[in-house]
Amino acid sequence: TFARANMRRMRVGDLCLFYHSSAGPKGTGVVGTVAVVREAYPDPADEAWVCVDVAFRSRMHTPLLLSELKALAQQPEGAPIADLVLFRQSRLSVQPVPAASWDFIVGGKAHSTA
Repeated sequence: TFARANMRRMRVGDLCLFYHSSAGPKGTGVVGTVAVVREAYPDPADEAWVCVDVAFRSRMHTPLLLSELKALAQQPEGAPIADLVLFRQSRLSVQPVPAASWDFIVGGKAHSTA
């Protein structure tokens, strides 16, 4: 699967957005960042899958909700996030985030335009 392939490409030190995906409309969104501390290894519960270990890096002061991200992506200032896989495959649990999108989300630009 696409998610499993993305996990296998992760390397120690890669930074990731931590996203609550099942928190309902008022809670689903980016809540912080983590760093990969152990690369993909077989999932002990199902060896067809893999696990990646991560460590906490930072917490967003205010979660950036999916609804806010979608609204921003429709505006000219939201161009850096307009093509996120998240908007085309919302059920995909592990997705690549281009550098410009990362900077927009983590750098605070998303909050300043929301």
